[in-house]
Amino acid sequence: MAADTRVHHTIYNKATFNKSDGTVAGLIGTITDVSELKEAESALREGEARFRDLTELSSDWYWEQDAELRFTQISSKVHEFSLGAEEDVGKTRWEVPRLQMTEEQWRPHKATLAARRAFQDFVYQRLDIHGNLRTISVSGQPIFDEEGRFQGYRGTGRDITEQKRAEEQIRHMAQHDALTELPNRMLLHDRIGQAIAQAQRNRGVLALLFIDLDRFKTVNDSLGHPVGDRLLKTVAERLVACTRGSDTIARIGGDEFVVLLSDLDQPEDARYVSQKVLDALSEPVTINGHELKVTPSVGICAYPHDGEDVETLMRNADTAMYHAKQMGRNNYQFFTQAMNDAAQERLLLENDLRHAVERGEFLLHFQPMLDLKTGVIVGLEALVRWRHPTRSMVPPAEFIPAAEETGLIGPIGEWVLTRACTQVRAWHNAGYQQLHVSVNCSAQQFQREGFVDTVRRILRETGLPASCLELEITESVIIQHSQEVMGRFQELEDMGVRISIDDFGTGYSSLSYLKRIAVHQLKIDQSFVRDIHSDPDDAAIVSAIIAIAHSLGLEVVAEGVETSEQLAFLRSLGCDSAQGYYFSRPVPPEEFAELLAGWKPQARVAAA
Repeated sequence: MAADTRVHHTIYNKATFNKSDGTVAGLIGTITDVSELKEAESALREGEARFRDLTELSSDWYWEQDAELRFTQISSKVHEFSLGAEEDVGKTRWEVPRLQMTEEQWRPHKATLAARRAFQDFVYQRLDIHGNLRTISVSGQPIFDEEGRFQGYRGTGRDITEQKRAEEQIRHMAQHDALTELPNRMLLHDRIGQAIAQAQRNRGVLALLFIDLDRFKTVNDSLGHPVGDRLLKTVAERLVACTRGSDTIARIGGDEFVVLLSDLDQPEDARYVSQKVLDALSEPVTINGHELKVTPSVGICAYPHDGEDVETLMRNADTAMYHAKQMGRNNYQFFTQAMNDAAQERLLLENDLRHAVERGEFLLHFQPMLDLKTGVIVGLEALVRWRHPTRSMVPPAEFIPAAEETGLIGPIGEWVLTRACTQVRAWHNAGYQQLHVSVNCSAQQFQREGFVDTVRRILRETGLPASCLELEITESVIIQHSQEVMGRFQELEDMGVRISIDDFGTGYSSLSYLKRIAVHQLKIDQSFVRDIHSDPDDAAIVSAIIAIAHSLGLEVVAEGVETSEQLAFLRSLGCDSAQGYYFSRPVPPEEFAELLAGWKPQARVAAA
């Protein structure tokens, strides 16, 4: 079929008449081609149809305003959001019903309209016809006629309520702890910054309480993380209950919480809140049939006395909390400059400690262990010493806690075990086959993955028989009777390594644990031995420990023997072995070798 070539015409006719009789003589007219006009009208109708189709498919709605900024048209799409279009026509945007905006919030938008500028994503809130709060975003473009006269605005609108709700939820998750719903470290820092700014304006005082739960790790290790999580949630609830609504309580990680107290009259006011925290958290908690009692250590610092920025205040509160731990836990301590000096000293110590192993700054001293029946040196305890390049000899009481906190106890402990086993094997080869060596093993070291494999490898490499190695552990390791810990005890027992409980009687003593694991020896803490011949209570405790140990088939070693009276009393109770300054201080390997060579078995024991 041929293409349509029809031409659209408009015909204008005019009649002509005869002058004689008035009859029509003919027609005179013009023909105009209106094809382009018809095509333009058709195109306009098609464009309008396409626009309607697109606006129906979009979630946006279309609107127009006149020169007085009153709505003249709003597309029906707005009805889907229960906002109502008819009630808005004839009004400006700030005159429509149920707005939730203040005049101050409208002021920047009105300035944009007065300047006849386009705007993008202006957000405001209003209630829908059902009373639900909706968040709306609108964009608009000014309209001008051919002569540049302002005619009004046209633009689009959209409901972004769900989008804003999702953004708020994401923001909440980013700023709050998932377990307790308390503010996290990021939000806490922001709140502290705001509180500092307000305190600067008002010349006010604020305080931080840095709270750490004492021995919380024991709960996780012994009862499992679900119980630990429920305990943390209970702690959070109690902290909220014993503080003001204007205070901020945050969980910044693990078992650490921070309370921000603003608008205080004086720093001392934080003392009363801290005592409330101690009382509230010390109340027992029952979880899954277990009655738990958790105590807090609290560090306090105040603005502006102890710092003028967020980082300094947080650091000083943490330092004060650490001091509370050192003071016996379950107490609060205010920050002092002396604490800061000690913290700086400790930081330097930790930095030096990181290089001590690679620089070969550690050495071992050995203290003999005597059989109280024969007087023979049957064993020795290996004790690590740190020969610092500038501080001379650093005692273990100073660097071992730092090593545990920094995780360096692992490589240090492995070095000690290797050197001790190597040295004792050398003395075996020299003819002292009766010697066994005791090596202290921290709870953190014992719980490290691969610890048993490390012991097995060192024994294989040094050639020391497993029966000649004793690992001294504290009672805190025993009570953490998780499946993994109990499995390590069994593996060491199968290997032939002996287990000795160090400082027995000073921790969580329980006979039930002694029955469940393969313990070979108990070491009586020197605090009981010191006054054994003059204090009836100490004498009774030592006597009971020895009797119980022997009834369970365990050997007993008394630590800290310094006098002949102490030694005589221990022998009378049937104690198996002893060590202490009465026989010898811990000495370097070469001095210990001289001690072995010149030892007369009965001399010191007989004198007692």
